[in-house]
Amino acid sequence: MRNHESAWRNALINAMQDGLFVVGDDWTVVEVNDAFEAILGYGADGLPYPVPHPWWPTDPEHAPAIEAAFTAAQQRRGGDFVLPMRHRDGRLVWIEVVIAEAPARDGDGLALVGTLRDVTGRRRIAERDRLLADTGHLLGRPGTLTERLDDLVAAAAPVLGDLAAVFLARPDGLY
Repeated sequence: MRNHESAWRNALINAMQDGLFVVGDDWTVVEVNDAFEAILGYGADGLPYPVPHPWWPTDPEHAPAIEAAFTAAQQRRGGDFVLPMRHRDGRLVWIEVVIAEAPARDGDGLALVGTLRDVTGRRRIAERDRLLADTGHLLGRPGTLTERLDDLVAAAAPVLGDLAAVFLARPDGLY
């Protein structure tokens, strides 16, 4: 009966579309489901994952967000966050993470469990919409055309990629 219950539990957890993880007292990740691996590229075969977790970005732009969320989660024993993470293949993904207390598996004390969901696409859509709104403001503000276009390129580059260019069309249709 115990094997049947364990197999049923594992099938249920691995059928989830959201990533699931369990952390120990020292915040070492001790269990993950298949969706966790699909989202971040790190699976059960690499367990345990001690702090700092390999999916935490270390670059100066994103590391402070991880440090702040980790500190808040430790103080509150959980929380929900939208954070930048590094997939095992190196790309940046944005993850919605929810961490909560649950009864410990052995019945003695509490454990922390969490779910994660990839929200990179949703974040890109929001950034694009924000850029489109900012474009009207940037182009309509006072200043020379060159200054306004320089500001537009500076605003667009982080959203569109490392290179943003502007082509001006003359009245005769040539650039």
